[in-house]
Amino acid sequence: MRLDPQGLHSKLRPLKLAGDIKLDANDAGQQIIVDLHTTSLRGYRLRLDALRREQRIELREIRVAAGNGRLNANGSLHLDNPLPFQVSGQLHDFNPADFGEFPAARVNAEFSSAGQLSEPQARVEFSLGHSEFRKQALAGHGTLRVSDRRLWDADVALKLARNTLNVRGALGASNDRLDVQID
Repeated sequence: MRLDPQGLHSKLRPLKLAGDIKLDANDAGQQIIVDLHTTSLRGYRLRLDALRREQRIELREIRVAAGNGRLNANGSLHLDNPLPFQVSGQLHDFNPADFGEFPAARVNAEFSSAGQLSEPQARVEFSLGHSEFRKQALAGHGTLRVSDRRLWDADVALKLARNTLNVRGALGASNDRLDVQID
């Protein structure tokens, strides 16, 4: 199979991904394994292993790689209301510019999120370490809760070169207060 990611979004780099997509279905569930790659010098690779059993989809492996950078993640989604999900992962030397018209960066991070999709909301946690954005040191960490109408329990601290951004509080409800400090 061949796939060109630029057909999904115009800013993505045109690629000729080739590889295998395996589907398996039996009484116990359904599984899809996708393993696509290029033969270019950057060595693009996309791997997905997902399994559905009864009312649960398990994302056992999501891996996106280019050059030395990679994203690894896993998670799950329950198909009963309220459609609870969880996802966690890591970025290692991830450079968005490897994938298209995006700023150059080297991102090393861990992230996790859990929430529900029926009335969208999630708790998000992340930490950035030993990273760069446009050749400037980037670091930070944060936790926050988000929905389609509100942000709350935000505690985010980011540092880019000598600049800092701190965000604490909530936004979206009548008595919310969001404190933003830029230095």
